[in-house]
Amino acid sequence: MAKPQKKRKKQGVEYNRPSLVAAPAPLPDGYLERHDEYSKPGGILQSSSAFVHLPPSPIKPQRTRAKPSATPQPDPTPAPSFENSFTAGNGNDGAEAAEIESREKRVEDGVEEGEQSAPRHTTQADDPLALFTPYIDTFLDELLRLDGLGDAGAGSVVTCCGAVCKTAFTSQSKDAYRCRDCFNTGVWCLDCLLENHKLDPLHRIECWNGRYFAVTTLKAVGLRIQVGHPPGEPCLLPRQSSGNDFVIIDSDGIHEVSLNYCGCHATAPAYIQLLRSRLFPATILNPETAATFRVMETYQMLSFTAKTNAHDFFTSLKRRTNNTCPAETVRKRYNEFMRIEREWRLLKLLKRFARGHDPAGVAGTKEGECAVLCPACPLPDINMPDGWKLSPADEAWLHTLFIAIDANFKLKRKDISSNERDPGFNHGYAYIVKDILFRLFLERFATAVPAEKSTCNSHDALKSADSARGKNLAASGMGMALCSRHDMRRPTSCGDLIKGEKYHFMDYFILSTLRHNIPNMISFSYDVACQWFINFFSRCELYGDNPVCENPDLDFKFLVPKFHLPAHILQCQLNFSHNLTPRVGRTDGEAPERGWSETNHMAYSTREMGPGNRRDSIDDVMGDTNWSKASRMHAMLAEKAIEALKEREKCVESFKLFAEALRPEQVERWTAAVKAWEADRANEPNPYEPSFGKSDDKTIMEELLLEDEAELEQGNADVRHTRVSASMFISQGIDLETARRRHAFDLKSLGTHSTSIQRSRVLERGNALKRRFDAWVLLQQLYMPSVTAHRQGVEEESDSAISTSIHEVKLFLPSDVPTNVKVEQRLSRYEFKFRINQAETLLREIRSLLVSRSALIIKKKKDNAGVEVMTRSNALIHDLTEKIERFSKQYEDVFSRLKTLSKVLPQTATVALTPFQALKPTDTVGLSSMEDGAEGYKKVTWIWQMRGVGETTTEREESALRVEFCRARARAHRWQEECLLLAEEMRRVQRFWGWDAARWEARADTYRPELITISDLPDPDQHPALITRELTNRRNRSAGKAAYAHRQADIRRDLERKAAAVVDMYVEPLDAPTKGRSVFVEAEVKLSIAASRTRRH
Repeated sequence: MAKPQKKRKKQGVEYNRPSLVAAPAPLPDGYLERHDEYSKPGGILQSSSAFVHLPPSPIKPQRTRAKPSATPQPDPTPAPSFENSFTAGNGNDGAEAAEIESREKRVEDGVEEGEQSAPRHTTQADDPLALFTPYIDTFLDELLRLDGLGDAGAGSVVTCCGAVCKTAFTSQSKDAYRCRDCFNTGVWCLDCLLENHKLDPLHRIECWNGRYFAVTTLKAVGLRIQVGHPPGEPCLLPRQSSGNDFVIIDSDGIHEVSLNYCGCHATAPAYIQLLRSRLFPATILNPETAATFRVMETYQMLSFTAKTNAHDFFTSLKRRTNNTCPAETVRKRYNEFMRIEREWRLLKLLKRFARGHDPAGVAGTKEGECAVLCPACPLPDINMPDGWKLSPADEAWLHTLFIAIDANFKLKRKDISSNERDPGFNHGYAYIVKDILFRLFLERFATAVPAEKSTCNSHDALKSADSARGKNLAASGMGMALCSRHDMRRPTSCGDLIKGEKYHFMDYFILSTLRHNIPNMISFSYDVACQWFINFFSRCELYGDNPVCENPDLDFKFLVPKFHLPAHILQCQLNFSHNLTPRVGRTDGEAPERGWSETNHMAYSTREMGPGNRRDSIDDVMGDTNWSKASRMHAMLAEKAIEALKEREKCVESFKLFAEALRPEQVERWTAAVKAWEADRANEPNPYEPSFGKSDDKTIMEELLLEDEAELEQGNADVRHTRVSASMFISQGIDLETARRRHAFDLKSLGTHSTSIQRSRVLERGNALKRRFDAWVLLQQLYMPSVTAHRQGVEEESDSAISTSIHEVKLFLPSDVPTNVKVEQRLSRYEFKFRINQAETLLREIRSLLVSRSALIIKKKKDNAGVEVMTRSNALIHDLTEKIERFSKQYEDVFSRLKTLSKVLPQTATVALTPFQALKPTDTVGLSSMEDGAEGYKKVTWIWQMRGVGETTTEREESALRVEFCRARARAHRWQEECLLLAEEMRRVQRFWGWDAARWEARADTYRPELITISDLPDPDQHPALITRELTNRRNRSAGKAAYAHRQADIRRDLERKAAAVVDMYVEPLDAPTKGRSVFVEAEVKLSIAASRTRRH
């Protein structure tokens, strides 16, 4: 496609792009504009350029031109060409085009020739590769040039890169060496190569063979690595490694080297000599393989960030060593690497948590001691203020620990290996509970805890989803408890699940993590908390000694995560809501859903691991995730504070305005009611619950019959039938409509292979339906006489018999008749009431079907296997989808009728229609909390937010106002609480890092080298040389421990300073409106304002 020609108007003259070949030199005044033309002679696309001189712009301001240099400047090197397959012409056209394009761009940006343009920011419209494209050939040539011998390839002579050596090489030489890892790309003679690589023994070298550089190794040319001595110091008694065959795994490949140990009398064991050279041995006795610390650090970080598994990483190392048949040419060291990897993870864990600074060593490690603690959660004696236990009631809630609980069925483990063969290293040191104690607990209470029947919707879905879990699996998933406000795993809070999510599994994880330094107030968030908490305390008594039974002062709250809550029944939605529960801030309880995303990427590799390796690997990743969150906790809290301050102001002001619009007695009554419920939720009525209940046809009929009775008593009744009132007539019409729709579905369901009995039953029901219709039409002649003539006209026009097309004939209820047909308003009102109930019933059915379908889809994705099971699941899902579509169409019809009726009724009579909306296909979706990967802010469609109907207008308005007032108050209070919680969390973070820094500083002080003695050694005077060597070794180790402790202390002091800066910036505005006191002050002020207005009037 030809490039469209550009046109530019300057001083009223339009310049096109004539065809020119060469670009003239820039004229002194003005600038050049390039025009391109494209042609395709003979089917080959060609281009030509034209340059038009334009005078300076009279509109743009003139800029100072750069003064020409007095020194003649050399011509710039011509840019290389990049010849496309469809472009013909000179090879330099591309470079010239790029130069002119750049010049033209400067002109378009308002920069004249010779001016200095300021750099500008790139935009999405910029092509980042446009400048590189013309230089591709040059780059490619330079890459190829590096494969040659440099200048010697053209017949010249090159000399050795050694500082003194002047050995010359030509293209015919066969003793020139080059290193691929050195910054110097020159060639070396053998002596200089060996001398310059004593400190870089793992570099990759090549040797010129007269035609190209062939790959070789430093081992092949005679380099030997000496460990056990400082660099450059010769060993008097070197000891060759076994078979002179040592393999070192590094980040750029797998190297075969010649290695000597030190054999002197005062030497350390071989594995220690390797460690002191930053080489991690694969074995303790006679090691033949080692990995550099660098490659282990690289792999560990990749396993954290990219979730790389060991097999893929080691495969990449093999291919980096030799990408041609690596399986045949590279030494097999995968098993050794796996062993080193597991040992490395453990040692790094123990090192970071100061187990090397503890005289008790690894054996003294307590459960959960190696877990990264959340610096923002309340930790007694660590980051809580002095006297926190004596805080008044309106401040004590600030010291609540928020814990979220959840299960994840992606982290499965196949039934391979065993705890005996693969026990692992990490025995409850960090996040996963100690396996031995956990299995003893399961054996004891697996049958002692009876199954509990669910009284809520969500539990049924959980039970159906558990049906296929556990088959051929040693672990069907993993349960976890973490802090729900900061998404950090708690110590000893995770463990395997077996055959589903059972209460005693989750109980163990909770009770295990509650043993670690907790305050007195704890808020639990669990997607089935409404069921789990019922017998929680009785189960704890059954388990025996545990924190719940041992500490009677503990105060618990049980809530359901915000986006799991809509799947619960109404009572659960009101009683277990974070939004309606005081003193929880804006906690959403969905932290586990976000947390699992960090570990789910490991699911494909960990499911193939043995139990010990799996626990160690997951623990390591959890530790990295915790540290990443902890080290930027100050920044995360600052981000939350910005949002909280804005939302607090908005919601508090909204609540004030809403309360001012209400009557003072309403504000007083409803405020007292919500405070009473917050103080005693078990016994006081819930003010958030609408006072109206769910209506049905019987309730509506009873109301209408009472209206008829009142009219009869007053003598205003219009009696047209002795047994069927007007309301009964409308009710029968709607029932007839429903029966007709059901019969149409039955007819459609009859297949080609249906039996005669099935067909006769459907036909019999159809005949009964016709008789009911005929009888109802006779009643319609009494109550809707104007419709009779209209019906006859319609039937004559359609020329169809009622007896053969009963499903197509209209009933002509008040919502069916055209506007020119008069119908009594009371009949329209009756139908409106019945239709409201019908719409609510349909939405309730749709919601129920959506929950069922979502549960089946989740089950199909996660658990089902095999053609038979998948076919059955697909059939069930298809049936549910058809039902949802059928009910949706029926609702659309009902909603359309309601809109029609609302036009002929007074506005006060149609208030009940307000919550209903047109149903779109996007509305009939399941809850977002049931979707895979639903993270962040999740929204539910309006059908999940519907409330009941069935009151008089006055009652409905009163109830709606009360509920809205309470919810507006709750929104304002939750944001106020969030601000106060954030302020306290910011102070906790600052205190935590100060406490942690002090710990490391104390460790550094403990291990000062001058404090190390040899008093514990027997007879120190008998062997002075040995004693001196031991003292030196001890002091060297202590110096390392002190240095590491100082570095860790400085890291934490830096984090403390950052946290202090956040405290100085945000705590005062967060605390300002309430000065740290009760967050309910705004409601009190609101009430006093309303009361004062009442007194003035």
